[in-house]
Amino acid sequence: MPPDVQEAVNAKVFQINQTDHAQGHILPNVEDGYAWDRSGDALQARNARAELAERGKLGKPQIEFYQAVDICLTAASEFMQRYADLASDLAAVDASAARAQE
Repeated sequence: MPPDVQEAVNAKVFQINQTDHAQGHILPNVEDGYAWDRSGDALQARNARAELAERGKLGKPQIEFYQAVDICLTAASEFMQRYADLASDLAAVDASAARAQE
């Protein structure tokens, strides 16, 4: 286990192999999230859906799945944009230049 993960486990930020109840909290890959490109994921989903349609394998379950993917990607993008806007607003009023840069 990487030292930073072990440190977080020791600090009880999260648990690994929790057995007392179902895992309900998943930590995202934050570093990749910073570089996340919703449009790229949306394009991948559209291409996969189009490929299924071309092969005649786009049934109701697949249509609903790809609609759900689009809803989730849009929601995640809007959620992140709201936080980005908030961070910009807070940086504009923070007296500390270093904190505003963060």
